Amino acid sequence: TQSSTNAFNNIRASLQDQVYQMFSTCKDYAGFANSNTGNTRCSSSLEGIHNTIHTTLGGPGSSTTSAGHMTYLSTAAFDPGFWLHHMMVDRLFALWQGVNPNSYGASQSAPHATWTIPAGQVQDANSPLTPFHRNTNGDFWTSNQVRDWKVFKYTYPEFANTDGSSGAIQSQINRLYGPGATATAGSTKRSAAPEPQTFGEDMFNELEDVVSG
Repeated sequence: TQSSTNAFNNIRASLQDQVYQMFSTCKDYAGFANSNTGNTRCSSSLEGIHNTIHTTLGGPGSSTTSAGHMTYLSTAAFDPGFWLHHMMVDRLFALWQGVNPNSYGASQSAPHATWTIPAGQVQDANSPLTPFHRNTNGDFWTSNQVRDWKVFKYTYPEFANTDGSSGAIQSQINRLYGPGATATAGSTKRSAAPEPQTFGEDMFNELEDVVSG
């Protein structure tokens, strides 16, 4: 635990600067999203920042000791930190959308093969996000269908406590990540009462029926 704390303390200032530079210089979606576009305006990307957290939390390992789960693609999701980390990635993505509402999605050839996408296949905002099914007919979600994260019935304090305009979100980013930052993530608490949710209720009821026999 102490090694992890020390590692993050060592990169905190640099990471804050990278996040702020990403928000202030990356206006093009492709350059913001990943590091393989050759966009020279973006000093960092969401993918680059994402990777830094993985390797920092997992650690470098050594010739005699394996690094932690987060360092390796095949084991990262076994670390509870993975889920906290990816929620933060989603939040940064939402904040970037807030200040760049007209820039979303890009077309790019897949540099590597996955279980469902061969290397070289062109992917865009209408490509299926396998393996995430949208319905029982076997249809998959696409990036365009989840462009507004509120589709899944959640939001973030920076939006819940402002009018959600580009200027308001930029102000929140300045307070959190700018050179004279005075706030920390989580310091802007949601002031509105949570809305009643029914998302997933059917699944819960089905599970309850199974448990009760």
